[in-house]
Amino acid sequence: MAARRVKTVTALVVVLLYAIALLLVLTICSSPPREEAPPEVIQEEPFATLPPAEEPPIVDLVVEEEPLVEDVVIPIVEEEPISKIEEEPPVEEEIVPIIVPIVVEEPPFEEEVQVLPPPEEEFYSPWDDWEEPFDDFMWADDDEYDIWADFFVAGEEDYALFFDGTYYVPLFVNDEYLGDLSVTFGDEDIFINVGELKKLVGSLLVADVRDELFGEVGEELPLEELNAKGVDAWFDYNLFELYLTFSTEMMPIRTLSLNPGRLLKYSTYSMGGSEFIEPTKFSWYSNYSIYSLLSLSEHNDWKISPTSLFTMQSHNSISLFNVAFDFSYSFHPGQAYREYLSDKWSTEISDYLSFYGIQGFYDFQSKSLRLTFGNVNDYLGLSRDTIGIALEKRYSYGDVKAKGHQMEYLVEFDEPSTVEVFINEKSVYRRQLQAGIYNLKDFSFTQGANRVRVEVTPLSDEDATREYEFDLGYDSRLLSKGDTLYTLSLSMPQIDPTRTTFRAEQHIGLTHTISASYNLRASPSAIYLGLNTIIATTFGTFDVLGGASYSKPYAFGYFGQLGYRVGLSDDSILNSFDLTLGYRNARYNEQVNISPSSTVSLGDDRLNFSLSLSGKLPLSINYSFSGSLEWRVGEPGIDWRASLNLGLHIIPKLPISDSISISQGSDDAKATIRGQMSLSYSFTPSLSASTSTNFQSWPSFNANWRILNTQRSNLNFSLSSFHFEDPLQHQGSLSYSYSGSAFGLSVRQQYSDGFKRFNTSLSLNTALAFANGMLGITRSIGENFLLVKPTGALKGSDIAVTKTMTTAPDPLPKIFGVGLFSGISSNIENNVVIYGVGESAMSSGASFVYDFIPRPRQGYAIRISSEMTHAVVGTLLHTANSAYSRYATNLYKVEYDEEGWEILVPDESLYIFTDESGFFYLDGVAKGEYQFSLYLPKSSEDDPPIDIRINIEPERDDKATVFVIETFIADEFSQRLDFENFDRMMGIEVEDPLIDDEGHFHIPIIDTMDEETFWDVYYPSRAIIASYHEEIELSGDSIVERLPSEKFSGSAFNRMSTEEQQRYINMMRLNSILKPYIDAILPQRGAQESVVAP
Repeated sequence: MAARRVKTVTALVVVLLYAIALLLVLTICSSPPREEAPPEVIQEEPFATLPPAEEPPIVDLVVEEEPLVEDVVIPIVEEEPISKIEEEPPVEEEIVPIIVPIVVEEPPFEEEVQVLPPPEEEFYSPWDDWEEPFDDFMWADDDEYDIWADFFVAGEEDYALFFDGTYYVPLFVNDEYLGDLSVTFGDEDIFINVGELKKLVGSLLVADVRDELFGEVGEELPLEELNAKGVDAWFDYNLFELYLTFSTEMMPIRTLSLNPGRLLKYSTYSMGGSEFIEPTKFSWYSNYSIYSLLSLSEHNDWKISPTSLFTMQSHNSISLFNVAFDFSYSFHPGQAYREYLSDKWSTEISDYLSFYGIQGFYDFQSKSLRLTFGNVNDYLGLSRDTIGIALEKRYSYGDVKAKGHQMEYLVEFDEPSTVEVFINEKSVYRRQLQAGIYNLKDFSFTQGANRVRVEVTPLSDEDATREYEFDLGYDSRLLSKGDTLYTLSLSMPQIDPTRTTFRAEQHIGLTHTISASYNLRASPSAIYLGLNTIIATTFGTFDVLGGASYSKPYAFGYFGQLGYRVGLSDDSILNSFDLTLGYRNARYNEQVNISPSSTVSLGDDRLNFSLSLSGKLPLSINYSFSGSLEWRVGEPGIDWRASLNLGLHIIPKLPISDSISISQGSDDAKATIRGQMSLSYSFTPSLSASTSTNFQSWPSFNANWRILNTQRSNLNFSLSSFHFEDPLQHQGSLSYSYSGSAFGLSVRQQYSDGFKRFNTSLSLNTALAFANGMLGITRSIGENFLLVKPTGALKGSDIAVTKTMTTAPDPLPKIFGVGLFSGISSNIENNVVIYGVGESAMSSGASFVYDFIPRPRQGYAIRISSEMTHAVVGTLLHTANSAYSRYATNLYKVEYDEEGWEILVPDESLYIFTDESGFFYLDGVAKGEYQFSLYLPKSSEDDPPIDIRINIEPERDDKATVFVIETFIADEFSQRLDFENFDRMMGIEVEDPLIDDEGHFHIPIIDTMDEETFWDVYYPSRAIIASYHEEIELSGDSIVERLPSEKFSGSAFNRMSTEEQQRYINMMRLNSILKPYIDAILPQRGAQESVVAP
């Protein structure tokens, strides 16, 4: 502000001096002589004038040192002799000259043209008339200021934003994936979990290095300390991975991961700006299923039975202080109706309402253990007449996850080589490595036999390839070596202590190819033990089962079974083969909940044998065969059964299937043969038909027509069991289903028995959830839910939620203004973004990012709020006919600190950018005062911009969303500022100054409107400022160029009096004030001049 005031004062002094000189010349020229009657005729200097409807003219130029010479009163900017001038209002007369030219017209007589030298001190006013397109960057100093410094260019950098905290990240040792571990991000360093790091790399390090790294450290090790101990440690912030590089002396054996997995990014780190939220202390949700069936038939005289008219089932879950409870009930009033009794409706509550029990559980997440209690039976199921307690380990219950295959293989080479790994002749890994010892891990084995070949080829001699081979059997049912899962339970059926049942079950990965399990159950009257072993070999998998039981009614019993399975290629003639042989004692009984006094009937010992195989034959024929034999020991005959299925798919869209089965019981005189053949054809994706026959009756015809199939709605008609010999004896069904965000609906109409039986069914599924005083609705809830209630300016707005880095936002169904989101996973970190979406683009909207790690059944409830926001529109012009085209500037909010000092708060979302007409549109502006800066035309590097302030103060009940500011015209603003400065110089008080004492210009709001009015009325009718250029070719390069005199007419005073009336009045006022002083110092005509001798 100080610099501006100095420039203003300097400008006023120069203006005053120039005005005195101009008045002096005018006075001399206009004063009539006292002794001569006729006044002296003064030849007026030709000045260029602008016709009212024409562009500012190009005047004759007097060129000295190549400046552009225009009107005598306009400062000159150096440029080429050919000038381009934008259309604008008439050029104002400037008081301060840089070069004083004399523009002459073709006179009737020769006149010498004078060129005045420029003044020694050049002054450049920031309020000069605008003549060239405004350069937004003309003041930018590359060394000091860059207006794009706050912008981020996509692709130039790629950093992941996250907050301080503990994260689970992949660890790469010597550029090879080794596993995952926990790291903590602090203010100054990254800290690594020592226990997890030691478990992953401790066995690979030499003893001295291992003792130095893990000997005397705490629970966490800083990354800088690792580097200080000679380990090259760094963190990749883009991939969110930790890298450690050990020398050969530290780690003689290096690990190569053949299958480096990647954690899902949204489960490993948070988005920037996210907020971690805690679950509510109490939450509840319920899934409802409502079913209604109306059955009418001629056989029942078309009577309506109320038995199945209404049934509602409800599964409920409650979370209370991290403890979860599940319970179910059903409401079925139709079952209380007794048609054949005099008292039709029962008075027993149990006939109307059924309660199925309640279970509670708590998860120990660090161990993946779940403690269950309540109505728990020995299989951990829900039984209302049983109470119990159980402890179970499952991978889905916490942080412990299933291990990968623990098979490892060592290779060693003493020169740089290429290592390639083949599994069943398929290359799965290839890499060039330096000399050393390498441990291969994380093999991806397939079902059945795996033949692994490792090829090591030296880079110096590609022919000297060495091969290492080994074979390994694999079965998907195997647990990894050292892994275990178990269950312990204690239950009391019918709350009877004498029937208390204990159960223990465990699965263990013994080796890479052997897993075993046991199942022990015991009660006061019975005991059972089952054993199972899976052995995978290169020629197939063996499954050994055995069991023994003892109880008072049955005594001792036993069971044994041996299974063999082999799997080959899917395209081979024999791709699977299963063989089972077993023996079951008649006294064998797996149930232990048996009363000692029970009377049982014993059967026979049984010997079982089964065989199944499948494959693919030529001509695209798929087949499967199965057969079974059972011999009741001591009986003369056997029970046997065999079946063959064939599938043929030669013709597109026309699959054919055949099956034949033969069976015979030990008491049957002959075998029973059954066969069936069917074919189907798809006419379109929505229309298909099929026919089938069992060779004992006429073929039946079936058809299915999908009439409507959209994302949410489906309308389908199906026809089945249609026989041409009796067309009426068939079944038809027309069904409609709707899957909405708040509920699912299904309606079905069926007919059969020759249109003598009709069934109409209706099913409705929905779910309700409650937490922290909020109630939400959705179609179904699996494990967890999130309730969102918009408040403040967002109240009543639509809500959409998405998981970060996964799917597009999904609108949430709302009830009582609360939205419900159920796409949440338990025991992992969930990152969600919530969008508050208004009814229009101008209404208040906001986004919120949250992180949470829910336990099963937990609910979350949040309230989102934002200030009411508005749109601000306006137009920024240079002159009435030229605009600030594509002008960009920040918009700052004016706030105040604790001491009352103003603070300009930047907001990246608030940015003014004008179009070609100077029009700008800015939404998301909340209530308050804002400021932006605008450089006036022809401002110099040292001239500060004009600080313009906008005050957004909507009325309380005002629903206007668009605020229109007054059109800013820089040319008129500069003129008014000149007038105010002139009045201050003259000692005249300015009542309503443009710029306040703080140096701010407050632009007024001239109109407010709603969105509809803005788009329909205001926006189409806004002023479009068009600009064009006129280029005048000069005829030569002489010092003085003469322009056609017809383009200009009138003197400067004539032009000023018609086009710049206010300046003309100011000049007359100044003349009246200064004239007596000028007259006093000027010599009078005819008077003697006194000369003073030196």
